[in-house]
Order: sequence, then structure tokens, then C-alpha cells
Amino acid sequence: MSRDGLVTPKLRQSSARFGTPTRSIWLTGGVMIALVFLFDVESLAKLGGTFGILVFALLNVTVVLLRSSQPDWYDPTYRVPFSPWLPLVGAAAALLLIPFLGVLSQISAIVFILLGIGWYYVQTRKGEPVQPDHDIRDQLLGAQYRQSIEEKQSEIGGLMTASPHVLVETVEGETSPHLLTVMRSFADRFDADLEVLTITEVPQQIPLAEADHDVNDDWIERIEHDLDLNDHVVFFDHVRTRDRTDALLESINERTELVLVDWQDPIRKHHLQESHVDEILRSKFPVRLAVLKHRSTGEIADIVVATATGPYDRAEVELADAIATATGATLTLVKAISEDASEEAETSAKKYLMDLTEILSSPAETELIRTNDVSRTLVDRANQADLLVMGAPSRPDRLREFFGQTTDFVASETETSVLVVKEPGKQVPLARRIWRRFRRRSE
Repeated sequence: MSRDGLVTPKLRQSSARFGTPTRSIWLTGGVMIALVFLFDVESLAKLGGTFGILVFALLNVTVVLLRSSQPDWYDPTYRVPFSPWLPLVGAAAALLLIPFLGVLSQISAIVFILLGIGWYYVQTRKGEPVQPDHDIRDQLLGAQYRQSIEEKQSEIGGLMTASPHVLVETVEGETSPHLLTVMRSFADRFDADLEVLTITEVPQQIPLAEADHDVNDDWIERIEHDLDLNDHVVFFDHVRTRDRTDALLESINERTELVLVDWQDPIRKHHLQESHVDEILRSKFPVRLAVLKHRSTGEIADIVVATATGPYDRAEVELADAIATATGATLTLVKAISEDASEEAETSAKKYLMDLTEILSSPAETELIRTNDVSRTLVDRANQADLLVMGAPSRPDRLREFFGQTTDFVASETETSVLVVKEPGKQVPLARRIWRRFRRRSE
């Protein structure tokens, strides 16, 4: 607290002889001794219980505040059910226990609250601004980095299915050089056969059997020739359907290891009607999903895996590593942090990137960039590469995402090819599912 400027700086001074904060130890020890002489054991137990109840109540309120504000660094793996009502009920229930502990507990609770409010007022109104050299965000990110490395050490390289298949959705049987490269890379990485699918969406007023399509009859022979795979089998299927997204989901079976989607539609931001790519990125996939937006016909020689907040998903690094291994491309892990990020945040991010390179099959470089405009910096860095790999947004909390694209600013603005990847099992929120059903019925 003294180091963060919450109390006098004298309390952080260490003893020249012992190397410990002597004044802080004397102060806390004196307070404990005074309490022992002033109160009996039962009263001390009630005081301790009161303080613990207050901490529990404040933690519940903190959960509500963090969920409502949704800071970029806050990415919990567990969602509290019935939020925000359950945490608020927990806080209220905890506070209702204090009257049962007696008058002393009630008075001490009021004193604790008044002291906290007074301290906050002094620090924000009269005292010097608090400029900690680290905060809870750095500690949370550090813990997330460590957990991410442990998970990836055990997960990367493992297969979800036996005799795996990679399901590839093409647009009208067409392909691009980058799509073919990614298909070969995934087939080699997972030792998988390919299922190439093209879907024709038929309007409601036209019978499926009578629907025309724009798929050339020689699309199968053309893709087989362009792929030139000798060690893997390629299956083909053409599906006519009312709903393209549902047809893709129904094509996934127990042998599907990964779904790769060719994204040829233009990226539209802030539009009301969501596209096919929007829907599949928001739908619940039991397997990993990769959506390729190709913007170039050249070879893939430089791959950038970019992230702004939090650790990489497994799919981001493993699929980028697969392409780099198959093509011999340079792989660079790029992370952008705020210009005013603490030294602790920078150190933990650098260590995380270095630890991550040791897990990958192909040699990888790392870049940690300090910037005031994280999104624009990542766009500029991606434009220097042939392929950008990044994870799909996992929380559709912003209003502009409810009515618009799920891919963020970087994927929209960069001029290079983009591979947007997503881990399995992330469900579209209830509000968006309701909107989707309402839109379909209105059509």
C-alpha cells in the first residue's frame, strides 16, 4: 500500500540490517497486540468474522462492476449464472449476517465502511494521484499467461478425433491460392482427409430439386488438380439448402477435426443484417473453426499472429504453426500493449511470448509493441505480412457488434489475407439467437 501511494512512503522503507519493512511490521504488530488487550477471544472472533463478511460482500459487488464495465483485460473463463442478480443477492445475504454478530460487529462494520470512504476521499480529492507500479490487471494477465502456456503444452498437437477430416466450405466451387495452401497445411498437420463442400442457398419460393446453381460441373476435377494431394483422400459434396449456416453445421460429424470456410463476401461494418460468416462465427461449433479472407494471390512467406489483450487461443497458434511448417514461412507472434502499461505487464508479456515459441514446431519470432492506438498498430504490422492470423471476438457485448460484423477493426482494415479462428464450443448469446430467428421468420 505504501509502494502504491496509499499510505505514507515511510512505511515502505526497509531495514538496512534485515532488509524488511521494519516500520510496517511494528505498526501491524502493535495493532494486533492492542486488540488482544482490548477484547476477549469471542469479540476478536466476531471482529474477524465481520471483516471477512465485508470482504465477501465487496467481492460480489466487484464481480457485478467488472461484468458491466467489461474492461479489455477482463476475460474470465467462468460465467456467474443469473448475473447480476446472484452476486447482488450474495452481497445482501452476507451483510444481513452482521446484525446476528452483535452490537460490536455492527459498530465495527460501520467504522470500516466510513474509514474506507474517508480514505478514498482523501486519496482522490486531496492526496497525490495513486500511480502504482503494478495492479490487479497485471497480476490477472500474468496468471492467464501461465495458465495458457500450461494448457497449450498439453493440448497442441493432440487430435479431437480418430481418422480426422477437415471440412472445407468453398463458394460455388471456387478456390484461391491461399485457400489451397491452407487446405494442404491442415491436411498435413492433422494427417487428415479433406471434405470439400459447396452450398447453394435456395429461396423459400423455389423447390430445392428445381433450383439452379452457379457451380461449374468441372469444379471437382479443378480442385483435385490444384490441390495435388497424394497422401490424403479428398471427398466432394454439393448441397442445396434453405439455410447455408445450418447446412454447414449439419455437415459436421464425429470425424471432423476442423472446419475451414472460404470468405469471399466483402467485409461490411455496422450493418443490420448479419452475413453467413457472421452467423458461423457466432454459432456453436463442436470443433475448431477457421475463416479465410484472401486478399492476395502470392505465396505465403510471412505470417503474423496478432493479439491485443490476453493470451492467444490454442487455435491461433496451432493453425498458424501448421501453415508456417508446411510452407516454410516466417512466423511472428505480435502482441501490442498500451503505451502506459507497467513494466511488470511488459515483462510478463515478453516471457509469455518466449515460452510460446518453445511449444511451436516451426521457428518463431516475437514482437511486443507499445502504442497508444493498439488496433491501428496491429493493422500496420499485419500489412507488412502475407497472412494475419487472429482469434474471433469471444464476447459480443458492444452495441455495434450486435448489429454488425463479429470480426474486429484489425481484420476489417488490414490489406493482407486474414485467417480468423475460433475455439470450439463458444455459444452465440441468447439475444443474438433471438434476433436471428426473428430475422429469418420476417424473410
